[in-house]
Amino acid sequence: MLESSNPVPKCREELVACIIAFVDLQVLCLTPEEKEKNALYKNTKLVSADLHKHIISCAPYNDELGKYFYQHNDVTKSELISVTNNRCAVYSYYVNGFNIVRRNIEPVKERDWFWPFVLSSMVVSEDNYRKYTGLPTLATAIDISIHSAFANMALNGEQDPLLSWERRYGKSH
Repeated sequence: MLESSNPVPKCREELVACIIAFVDLQVLCLTPEEKEKNALYKNTKLVSADLHKHIISCAPYNDELGKYFYQHNDVTKSELISVTNNRCAVYSYYVNGFNIVRRNIEPVKERDWFWPFVLSSMVVSEDNYRKYTGLPTLATAIDISIHSAFANMALNGEQDPLLSWERRYGKSH
């Protein structure tokens, strides 16, 4: 990655992919107690901490969990949550590693885009699972469109994806 002719976009690509994989699992195993302890999404109403109750019905919609679920068709909800938490820990390791690299190769802004992007990605993942399983959505289609756009801004070379996102949509993270 660092030897790429353009390492910043390559790093962002890897980072965004890892963040999306991480949050796609995180929303499935997040409990209300964990949400309450996390300053990032403690106060957001668009991330519920309820999907862990529905992890069995959500699992087929996640590539990793779907494979595990079908290989272990007698898996319990608590076992699936444990597997999900373990995979989250692995992705968290990679996410944090790529973020360290990113912060060393791209100019650091006053307000970094990393954590707001994680939160926006969680909103999108939560909504996807809710739609897949027929659970009521927490966000409007416009909210999801706005949060989804953050990934494109990070991947398309915006110098400051957070500032660009906030200016374009008139929202703040």
